Amino acid sequence: MNVNHVYVRPVYEESAFHVAKRILHCIDFLSTQPQIGKQGRVARTRELIISNTPFIIPYRVKNNVIEILRVLHGAMQKKHARNEVEQVRKLSV
Repeated sequence: MNVNHVYVRPVYEESAFHVAKRILHCIDFLSTQPQIGKQGRVARTRELIISNTPFIIPYRVKNNVIEILRVLHGAMQKKHARNEVEQVRKLSV
């Protein structure tokens, strides 16, 4: 899994390892508690905030399957959320 390497790479290697491990742990937990994330900014999505990190995981539950849309750095979230809204609008026309 590519975890926004642009943001993680400059951090010391050990810190990057712990951030990646934390993200994977939260994804595992999500598989047992799919509604734990807050309602997302894009229709029919949820957002899991990874505590003690700047990362957010937008996802959706479709046919009892959790679809992780991406792993976002919090600073990039607004830009990607706007792009996703535009993509959803284009698909639903």
